[in-house]
Amino acid sequence: MTAVERLKVPSIVSRKSKRMLRDRAQLPWLFATLGLCSACRAERKEVRVIPDASDDAAAHVSTIDAAATDAIAIDAAKEAWLDTLKNTVVVHIGDSFTHAHFQQNLRPRFRALGVKYHVSAKTPSYTTSWSVDPELTRLLNLRPKLVIVSLGANEMDHKTPPAHAFAIKTIAKKIAAVSAACVWVSPPSWKKERSEFLDVIRDNCAPCIYFDSDARVSGIERTSDGIHPSERGGAKWATAFWEWLLARGDPTGEAWGLRDVDDSREVVRDR
Repeated sequence: MTAVERLKVPSIVSRKSKRMLRDRAQLPWLFATLGLCSACRAERKEVRVIPDASDDAAAHVSTIDAAATDAIAIDAAKEAWLDTLKNTVVVHIGDSFTHAHFQQNLRPRFRALGVKYHVSAKTPSYTTSWSVDPELTRLLNLRPKLVIVSLGANEMDHKTPPAHAFAIKTIAKKIAAVSAACVWVSPPSWKKERSEFLDVIRDNCAPCIYFDSDARVSGIERTSDGIHPSERGGAKWATAFWEWLLARGDPTGEAWGLRDVDDSREVVRDR
């Protein structure tokens, strides 16, 4: 977004109008927190205030965050979409990676939007176990609008990854049966060589949208076992996912309607 360079306003304004301008200037911080507006981090611009004809005082320069004006106009549709998320149910299933400071960093973000966030992660667990687990049925009976799946870490070393394709398809099919949007979050790899199992997840998780953790964030710090994300690493992973998730929100669709955008060519970003 291109920040507004100059904004002409009367020098004589009501106290209420001044308060509105100050309040609007705070919006970029909200948008930045929710990951909605990259321009909100833009540098502050100098905006010249033009005096009213009845004002004998000389024109003065007031510095406000011009990006706020852009954010208010451009993100109106996104803000309306966020309003539709209130009181919706989000279900998150997974393995030990889910509890590796991933869901802990997502929870306050969902809470801020008024979303009911239900997490069930088992250690250890596999796609094959979750595909027949009654717990999945129980969670889907909550009628979620969005289901997040973070499974696969325990199957990265499987000798015949395609053998688990059926389990992945079964999980995705059960989620689709309740008309929920779905995102399958791949485990961030701790190995130098890419696991074939990640490709099996990507190729079989439809209609879930595949979030490629390795393509979206790099340099994730690990705990002493060298496998699970540390507190800092998990926070970095969660932030990358959260920004990706909200960026794909479809303002023209239902709550948690997501646009399936091909981002396979995006460059890995250090965070």
